[in-house]
Amino acid sequence: MLDARVAADTVFDQAELLDPANETDKAVLRCHRRTSLSGRRRMPDTGPLKVLVVEDESLVALDIETMLEEMGCTVVASVPRLVKALDLVSRLDFDLAVLDINLAGEVVYPLAFRLAERGIPFLFSTGYSTADLPPELRDRPILRKPVMLASLKRAVAMARIGVRSVN
Repeated sequence: MLDARVAADTVFDQAELLDPANETDKAVLRCHRRTSLSGRRRMPDTGPLKVLVVEDESLVALDIETMLEEMGCTVVASVPRLVKALDLVSRLDFDLAVLDINLAGEVVYPLAFRLAERGIPFLFSTGYSTADLPPELRDRPILRKPVMLASLKRAVAMARIGVRSVN
């Protein structure tokens, strides 16, 4: 399977924005919209990446939002419940979503399928096993909790360029 670091390096020349001494930073892009390799949504070269955060734990959501903003992204909304997120996806303009798999006991899969249908890149975040993920969603990037900046950068890069699991 294609290594996310290689794919990110070949598609995005963003080394000046990242720490050249850090292998992870060399491999991932700064949140700056580009054209996706996967042929899904075209992301213009201007403006910050607009991100929807769907996370039910307020402190975790705040951490993710802060890290995304440090990466240069704009968090367009942060919602803790599936019903609200499903409502927002049809009304919001965003480029990528970070989805907690378990939202107060509800799985986020209906939202993930809707985003996939619309061609919007997304990644999952979880502190639990991913063994119960539907087969159609198992190849999406997974961000393990507790969330670390380097892991978030890598997962965002993978979601944006269409690279799935590197297992």
